[in-house]
Amino acid sequence: MKHYLVFLMILLLVSCQAQSQFIDSVLTDINTSSAYIAVNIKSNEFTGKAIIENVDLFRFLYEKYDGSLSKYSAEIKRVLIHSDTLLIGDNDIMEIGFLKVSKIRTVDDNAQNEVSKFIDIYFKNGFIKKSVSEDEKIAIIDKLFTFNISTRLDDESGY
Repeated sequence: MKHYLVFLMILLLVSCQAQSQFIDSVLTDINTSSAYIAVNIKSNEFTGKAIIENVDLFRFLYEKYDGSLSKYSAEIKRVLIHSDTLLIGDNDIMEIGFLKVSKIRTVDDNAQNEVSKFIDIYFKNGFIKKSVSEDEKIAIIDKLFTFNISTRLDDESGY
């Protein structure tokens, strides 16, 4: 029993380090087609899970963190790791670039599979399948983020 607990603690530590590295890599990418992040938000119009391109969130919070990428990354990382809620106030979330994550049962059910099978269901040659609806795309991006897989729009195709 003692060895089992030690093993679980080591496994948890490795998992937390992998998540931390993933979040660091996503938050330091502020290119024009940066990766999406999934975060809990609260505004005057909406409270819940949303996705946003990292560069759009950085632009929105630019003044709050004095334009410092390191301050921004540290605070958003804290929010993500602790599953905190990012307060948006009376700003229009769509104008900022947030996309609301809807609960889609098929996406939730498919996320119970192996990650590779989940990806095979919705992607072909690295691009999301054309048959996937916009709400499904948002839910898929959210699920992939929880799996520590970053997603971004392709500049040329828009997929």
